[in-house]
Amino acid sequence: MSFGRKFVYLMCICVSILGCTDNETESKWYQEEVLVQLQELKKEVRSLREDVAELSKGRSRSAGNRVTNIRLDDAPSLNEKAQIAIVEFSDLQCPFCARHDRQVFPELKKKYLDTGKLRYVARDFPLSFHAQARPAALATHCAGDQDKYWEMRHFLFANRNLGRDLFVQGADKLGLDRDSFVECLDTKKNADRVEADFTYGQQIGVSGTPRFYIGRVEGDKLVDVVPLAGAQPFSAFERVIDKFLNNNS
Repeated sequence: MSFGRKFVYLMCICVSILGCTDNETESKWYQEEVLVQLQELKKEVRSLREDVAELSKGRSRSAGNRVTNIRLDDAPSLNEKAQIAIVEFSDLQCPFCARHDRQVFPELKKKYLDTGKLRYVARDFPLSFHAQARPAALATHCAGDQDKYWEMRHFLFANRNLGRDLFVQGADKLGLDRDSFVECLDTKKNADRVEADFTYGQQIGVSGTPRFYIGRVEGDKLVDVVPLAGAQPFSAFERVIDKFLNNNS
């Protein structure tokens, strides 16, 4: 996403998210996140001003490098046999990702996942200014080693005070072997996996979360990709998914 588009996107998020919540605590949570994101944008402005010529080159390159396919690799997946898929790059400390998981994912599950029409793929993109994003990603994969990846993911998205105590609490709640889970956390067993996702996300132009790619599954890739950025409503996903499903019928 270009700087200009990112700024407009963030402003839209400010209006749409903050304007629709009547929960004071939740509103404060989103406001704090927007302020953090704005600080990151200010850093980008300073960096871009240092070399306007390089900025122009970057824009030219990005215009010619639109993402047309996404690798699926061995990322956690639901409904692996479905021929239409969503790949989500997310940060477990991002309130907009949590909002998607809480409000939109259940609708996607009901209409498309439970009916076997859609594959859902999760990839990690822990943002640098979220101190608990990487540890939380490691916790989900440690739970995944005991076949509870998605359950841990939903548990963490439903809680805002991310940290080791919460990770272990989640492991106990999900009935995981605590010793194995804690050892996995302490040794950072899945760190390479998380970093590989983050690096790949950067390579294809992910710069904020949540970021979605919808398309057809072809081998080990997603093709004919349609990107969606930010906390989109269910209807935005529905339009794209239904178009793919209709073309496949």
